[in-house]
Amino acid sequence: TLSLNGARFGAIESSAAARVGGTGCAGSFWKSDSSITCRTPFASSGPPAPVVVSVAAQRSTLQDVFSYDGPSIGDVASRIDGDQKAKLITLTGTGFGATDGSLRASLSPYGCAATVWLSDTSLRCSLLTPYVSGDVTLAAIRAAGVTRACGAD
Repeated sequence: TLSLNGARFGAIESSAAARVGGTGCAGSFWKSDSSITCRTPFASSGPPAPVVVSVAAQRSTLQDVFSYDGPSIGDVASRIDGDQKAKLITLTGTGFGATDGSLRASLSPYGCAATVWLSDTSLRCSLLTPYVSGDVTLAAIRAAGVTRACGAD
């Protein structure tokens, strides 16, 4: 969560919204005329991004002030579980969040039908048909250019 402090954010709760880079906050919460909090969107690491606060039709932008390292996948492990035998994999890594923030994994070329947050360092992915866990390797994920989990539902 990012705390934004300033002035003239509005006198009522629903009047202000925030964006980090080109992405709207997963949730903007008005606190007062001088404070809003933004549940930051998931993003990859990279150059600092601007923070934009909008109140009614007016916007204020502070350039190049926010950056962070996004979620990163470090390993893939199979999980065999009853009727879903060989359809579940566990992704381990870093930066998946301290609480379930509706993170979803998008693993090219396999795809995840559903993602379950387990901890800051692990997620469980239910593979799309026709894939099974034996198909998925970290090398294949990296070869496809995927090195991170991404997105908030």
